[in-house]
Amino acid sequence: FPSHDTTLTKMNMYSVELYRKLENSQTPISWRECGSIKIASSSQRMAEIRRQIGWAKTFGLDLQEITPNQVAEVF
Repeated sequence: FPSHDTTLTKMNMYSVELYRKLENSQTPISWRECGSIKIASSSQRMAEIRRQIGWAKTFGLDLQEITPNQVAEVF
């Protein structure tokens, strides 16, 4: 991954931590952490998502691959 991905990942991690702190402050910001789901429509996209999962794990982030049935349950 190029270096800008490292910067973007760190910036996103910082933002999430900041929102968590603000939500727990005396003046909450009404922010709700809910996560996201990415769905692959091709084998190339699935490979890209799997690379992203590996990349995220190097930062200690908990990204997981789930089955189509799990997607339906969560959605």
